[in-house]
Formats: sequence, structure tokens, C-alpha cells
Amino acid sequence: MSMAHDPDDTLLTIKEVAALVRAPEGTVRYWRFMGTGPRSIKVGKRVCFWKSDVLKWLEDLGGWGACPNVRSSQEGALLRVTRPTPRSAS
Repeated sequence: MSMAHDPDDTLLTIKEVAALVRAPEGTVRYWRFMGTGPRSIKVGKRVCFWKSDVLKWLEDLGGWGACPNVRSSQEGALLRVTRPTPRSAS
């Protein structure tokens, strides 16, 4: 099954996906193993992810539940990382 991608789409490594979603590389590998992460492909011996697939996976999470510090831009093509608001001591 071959799916065409936008020529401007970028292949990301596990390390780059981990940085994008602010999760450890091991977690991204675990998501791939469990089949719950973004769709991946093998390029030679290397596991890669199309950036568009990762962004779609994040959108499909609904409310960014697994990655609370990541928000999409209005276009959905760029990500902006925000810092969590510190909780005040009560």
C-alpha cells in the first residue's frame, strides 16, 4: 500500500518526533511497538515518520491529551510549545 506525500513533507527520526511531542525517545518507540503512536515507515534500517502523519496523530488525540504542553497553530502546520502555568501554593 503506497500513499503519496506532499513533496514538501519531511521525514523525521524517532529523536525528532520525541523532541516535537516532548516525550522520551523510549516512549515514542513504545508507542510504535504498541501501535498507538504516529504511523512509521522503515527507510533501510532506520525508522522514520512523515511530519504530516505526526501532526495528524497529534490532532487525532483530541485536546492534545497526551501532550499537554503542545498546541497547534491556526493553520495546523506548525507547533508552538508552551510552558505549563505554575500552580500557586495553597
